[in-house]
Amino acid sequence: MKIIKNILIVFAIIAVVSIAVTQILHRSFKNPEFCLKCHYMKPYYEQWQKSTHNKVGCIQCHDYKMGKITASALVYFMGYYNPRPIGDVKNESCLASGCHSDRMINSKEAFAMKIVFDHKLHMGTMLRGKMLRCTSCHSQIVQGSHVGVTEDVCFLCHFKGMQVNQAFTGCPSCHGVPEGMVNHGGYSVNLKEYIATGIECNRCHTSVVSGTGEVNHDKCYSCHPSRVEKYDDHKFIHDKHVSEKGIDCFYCHEKIKHGNIKMTNPLEVKCEGCHQNMHGYQKEMYMGVMGKGITDVPSRMFAAQVACDGCHTEVHVVGGKHVLGEAIAAANEKSCLACHEKGYDLMLRSWKSGVDSLAGYVDRRLKLVSTGKSSKEYNDAVFNLDFVRKSGGFHNIEYAVKLLGMADGVAENLIKDQGKDPDKDSILKMKGNYCATLCHNYIETDKVFPYRSIDFPHNMHISDFGIDCTECHSNTKHKSTTLTLKDCAACHHGGDDKTADCSRCHKQEYKLYYGKGKEYISDMSPDSMATAGVGCADCHLPSKGEPASSGLERCKGCHDDKYRTMPDEWKKVIEAKIKSIEEMKEKIEIAIEGAEREKKMDVTAFRKSFMNGVNVIEFIKRGQAVHNFEQAKASLNKVEGTFNALWDQLFTQQKKVSPTA
Repeated sequence: MKIIKNILIVFAIIAVVSIAVTQILHRSFKNPEFCLKCHYMKPYYEQWQKSTHNKVGCIQCHDYKMGKITASALVYFMGYYNPRPIGDVKNESCLASGCHSDRMINSKEAFAMKIVFDHKLHMGTMLRGKMLRCTSCHSQIVQGSHVGVTEDVCFLCHFKGMQVNQAFTGCPSCHGVPEGMVNHGGYSVNLKEYIATGIECNRCHTSVVSGTGEVNHDKCYSCHPSRVEKYDDHKFIHDKHVSEKGIDCFYCHEKIKHGNIKMTNPLEVKCEGCHQNMHGYQKEMYMGVMGKGITDVPSRMFAAQVACDGCHTEVHVVGGKHVLGEAIAAANEKSCLACHEKGYDLMLRSWKSGVDSLAGYVDRRLKLVSTGKSSKEYNDAVFNLDFVRKSGGFHNIEYAVKLLGMADGVAENLIKDQGKDPDKDSILKMKGNYCATLCHNYIETDKVFPYRSIDFPHNMHISDFGIDCTECHSNTKHKSTTLTLKDCAACHHGGDDKTADCSRCHKQEYKLYYGKGKEYISDMSPDSMATAGVGCADCHLPSKGEPASSGLERCKGCHDDKYRTMPDEWKKVIEAKIKSIEEMKEKIEIAIEGAEREKKMDVTAFRKSFMNGVNVIEFIKRGQAVHNFEQAKASLNKVEGTFNALWDQLFTQQKKVSPTA
């Protein structure tokens, strides 16, 4: 008994001493200075002292609990410790109560260059196939402040892998739409109005990115001396290093620089060296600025950075010979055909005669109401007419017609006030669909356009039904579509809904439902509902003037309540499957392109099989898999198997066909 008692006393003493030592160690570990005794982290410690987190201890953020502390202490005393600090900070630490728990609610934050950063848009969802953490942006390798954010992180995500001078989410997503007038090259431009017409930022800001953000193999070897077999598996690499470990991007990636590195020079031909202000009107018309009472509308050619000498190619010397090297470069219709197809040369001829005719018509109308008593509106109208005539309105036909339309509107109001004939010119009667009269009747356009996954028969609606362009398109923004499904329904759902031919517009949905898409899936079958004689209108209930209703609302009419949730479950299954396949699709596409570029193997069969799979995916996406769930699931499983086999074959037959990350 005495021996047992002594043993218990010894254990009690050891326990008390251990608890005391643990508490002492724990209190020591709470002090950031203690971390310096083992780890080389003086730069981090100094940055922490100067930061807004200087009242927060290391282990409040860094994943270093007592168990790990004790194990680390043992490793340290055994001489096997790692002097490099563990920098992992989990989201749970940042979002803990009393820290940044409201960050997802008060998610917006002002950042550099007047950018508003939204945490909610960047957290909790896959972005470009990657899941971000707090430390993805709040870098663990910081410059100037502890857990600070540098612009380099933004640039890497938004520009890596994109086309030259293109950002992943576009320029306005960060910079917004510029307000007010901007001066450049001696001209004043309203950027907001320019952007509203569809002009992209990189038309003028021609160089905004430097660097590609590549990853060299050498970066891997600094941590993994012999483990680079997964180098080309980008998803795996990011899941392990970014999503799980919170490794800073610039451990691996080279930096991408972003800024206004180079801008285009507006109309780079500088005639003004000898001829002062000889072509000011023409340049202003070409740029679509300086008109009265209308918004700026740049010429499409100006937006494409075509300078004067792109069209003025026919050189005439003065007096039949050069005088001190002086010559005139006239516009030539043949220049149009150097870039465009046949018909554009006729278009230019039409513009010249059309603008002259319209200007003469507006001039007569303004003179008809001239009373010698001027007003601002009348003077602005006269200015616009004069501007069109002096500038050659054909330099920017869209802007010229709008200028003349404004002038004619003033004339018409005055004509009505004086009780005179208000008849208008046929073109100026139009809201903006003179695009067909002045442009598109000279060139061949596609007969079918895709619209919301529907193959829209463009020519049929124009020629057969006589629909004006502005019934579907914006009269201010070129090529922009204003058409809505409700607009379509006004015509297409106006007859006997039960006998409506849904396949005219909803071809892919129809083919998938009735099993008629054998050009995509050779062994496909119709959906069980279609076999049972259930038609499109039985579920969707199209009504006159309204888009068809959701078919889910009709399930309860024939089925139990559990059927109402089933289509949503189908959608989730299909979306997950397509997402998985498209990740493999991207890898195979890179591999095939790499193999073609290196010319080490014939990839004709691979590409054919790959494209067949891609067509199946697109067919199911456009046809909406809920219209034939079992067929869609089976076909996607088959595509997935094909893609996996393709990847294995490509990887086996040619090593490293993929480009570097």
